[in-house]
Parts: sequence; structure tokens; C-alpha cells
Amino acid sequence: MNPTWLGPHELKLKLAVGGYCDIWLARSNGPYGFQRWCALKTSRPDFRGDESQRRSLTAEARLMARMDHPRVVSLLDFGQDQATGELYLTMPYIQGRTLSTLVKRGHDTPLFGAADALLIGSDLLDALGHVHGLRDENHNLLNIVHRDVSPENVMIGYDGHVRLIDFGIAISEMVSRHTQVHTVKGKAQYLSPEQANGSPPLDRRSDIFSAGLVMYYMLTGSEPFASDNVFTSIAKARNPDILPAHKVSSVPKDVSALVHAMLTKDTGQRPSDANDLARKMTTLRQKLYPAFTRAKMRSHLEMLLEEERREDMGVIASVSGGTQVIHTQPAPQPDPPRRQEKLRVPHREVRSDTPSVFENPSPRREVTHATAPPSPPQALQPHRRPPLREHQSTQPISNEHPRGLVQDPKTLELGDNVLDETHEDHRGVPHVTMPEASLGGGATEEFDDLKRKIDGYYED
Repeated sequence: MNPTWLGPHELKLKLAVGGYCDIWLARSNGPYGFQRWCALKTSRPDFRGDESQRRSLTAEARLMARMDHPRVVSLLDFGQDQATGELYLTMPYIQGRTLSTLVKRGHDTPLFGAADALLIGSDLLDALGHVHGLRDENHNLLNIVHRDVSPENVMIGYDGHVRLIDFGIAISEMVSRHTQVHTVKGKAQYLSPEQANGSPPLDRRSDIFSAGLVMYYMLTGSEPFASDNVFTSIAKARNPDILPAHKVSSVPKDVSALVHAMLTKDTGQRPSDANDLARKMTTLRQKLYPAFTRAKMRSHLEMLLEEERREDMGVIASVSGGTQVIHTQPAPQPDPPRRQEKLRVPHREVRSDTPSVFENPSPRREVTHATAPPSPPQALQPHRRPPLREHQSTQPISNEHPRGLVQDPKTLELGDNVLDETHEDHRGVPHVTMPEASLGGGATEEFDDLKRKIDGYYED
């Protein structure tokens, strides 16, 4: 039975199954609600408790702890579950696909040309150069050999970055080598001749040969040592007979020659400096394809793998287990009940108890929201103007004087006409007089009649 927790990590989904280990999509949990998605490497159920497997995981963790390079998958933590004693490696969760998956996808839709292969190959060799050059505290070379350089262990993220993964069978000066005699480890289709012969000691040139096979696969789509029988593949690897890439596919001869040099059987004639090969590939790509950039490859990947990227986002959402998931589009919100009622009844009837605009308003009374009758339309509500204070004005003032404060509280300006306040009644409402000329002569009586109605309206 598979565990659901390892330390602070909650196992959500099995991403990959290897010969000895499983890779899980897990969620790390920390204080104050901290969460992070990661990839956990654990032993398969059949090998849990096996002491050699525990030593292998420990050796892998010790090697990865020394690696710090953008082209190499990093190690976040190496832990042991207190309840079960199970060991695990915590690594970043990389959203992308392996090179093997992408090359197979390219058979239907051409994905990798010579420019893509040169860019990915230079990144792969850059990663191997970092691994091969690692030293211990005394500045002695660790002589690390990955031994499993293959398309399955080259991860390409949707961002276009290339990372070398899986150091499960890597050897170095930190790992005992005496058990490696006559032992063949690695994928049969990508073994170097010295690996296939089981003749130690292996060195960095074995990884160079395997990287050449990866380049050959990207350029031609074929695997020279492929066979239905693993022993046949090993026999082919022991005595390689590989046609140059330009004779198999339409590959520039300069690129074919560089890859063929990596596939030399004689280790003495084979290049041994991965960093130097990475520089040569970069120079060759810039010479043959000056307009090709990583941004173009990333744009191509995003367009071609949009479905896979959405699938990954769906996986994260499906295994979140109730945590907050960010949707690409906001979920539609239902309309409130009152809004739906208004949509069903567009015209609201006026209640019979609504006061008429010509009637005096009802006496003031205390009401609550539950018992208050619906308010009449704004146009039908009588407006009761509050009394003026000395520093306020309810009349629109000219552009030179903004609404509100005035210099003389007893004088209000309206254009060129001056309204003089004569006195104030007991409520503080000023009575004003206006020259008859301002009303156009005969309008004085109408104005006085309107004024009397207004004064009667404000009476208590």
C-alpha cells in the first residue's frame, strides 16, 4: 500500500515509475499555511527496506547536494519519514515534457530541426560540463559519471529551459566502484561501448558518447542501438557501426561531423570536454541559424504543447484537495434574488399608500427596514429644503465663485444680479427681494404668487 504522507509532503499523484524508484507529485506543507508543489523520489514498494537501495538513494542525494546549475535539476531536501523510516528526495516540480516525448510527438508534427537540436544539445553538454567538473572540499575532482544520459532523462520545460535529471546510477569518487565490474547499468539504446562491455573504470567520455546518441536521435529520429531484445541492443553498443547523420536525414554536414566525433568508439579519439563541445555547438548554431533563439523555441513549444500544458494545470487543480485553485477564467456569479425579481417584473406598480406629490408628507415616524414601505420613485418624492446657514448657499454661483463658501454671508451673487437679504424668519430662512427688471417686468406677479406658495409649503 502506498503512503499518503512522507514527512511534511502529501503525495498526490504518481508521475513516473522507474526500475527502482517512483516519482510523485507532492505538496509540501509548512507553517502559516505555506504550500509548495514539488516532485518526490521514493523507493518502489518492492525495494522498500532494501539496504542497497537505501545506499543508492543516499549516494544520489550526496551527489545532487553539490550541484548548483540552471541546467541540472536541483535537490531541495533529503529526508526520512519518522513513522515509516522511508527515505525520499525532494526536487522542484518542472512543468514540461521529456525529450523522448517531444521527439515522438515531432514525428507527426516536425518539432526538432538542426537548430533546435544544437540548442538543446549545447544545454545538455553544459549540464554535463558542470557535473564532470565538480570537486570536493580539497579541490579534488569527483569524477562523476551520469551513466544514464538519454532522452528520458532530459527534461524540457514549457519555458524552453533544458534540465538534466535522474542521478540514480551515477558514480563518482564518493561512491564505491568495486561493485561495478562486469555490471551493465543504463538504457541499452544509449550505452557507450565501454558501458556495454562492463569494463571500468568509466569516465566522462562515456557520457559524451551517450549525449552524441541523444543528438543523433533528435536530428534523425532513429536510435542506432534500438532493438526489441535488450541483449541485441547491448551487442550493437559494444561494436557500434553508426552512419553519419547527414546520410540518414537532411542534416548540415558540419553538424553531422560534430555529432559523429562524439560517437567515436575509441575513447582516445573521442572528445572529453563537454564545455568545449557546448561552445562549439553554440557557435555553429549562431553561424548556420543566426535568427534562431531560445525565445523562438519557447514560442514553438507553447503553441505545440498548449494541450499538454492545460492538462498539467488540470492535474494540479484536480489533486489540490480543496485548496484554492487559480482559474484561467472567473467563475460566473449568480445574480442576487432582488435583481432576478426586477428582471421578471420590469414595471413596478405604485402602492396605494404612496403619498401624492400634492399632499402634505405624513408625520415623521420611526420605521425599520422590515416594516418600511417601498420608497416612491425619485421624481415623485417631495423635496424638503433644509434651512440655510450663514456660510452656505443653495444657489448656483457664477464661475468666478464656486458653490459653497462666499465672502459675505449676507450677499449671494447670481451673475450680475444681487439678491439682498432683508430679514430671517424664526426658522432661519432668509427672505430676499429681487428687482422687477430681473423678471422681465410683467412676471413680478407670477413670481410673488410662486413665492407665497413656497412660503406656505415651509410652514409647520
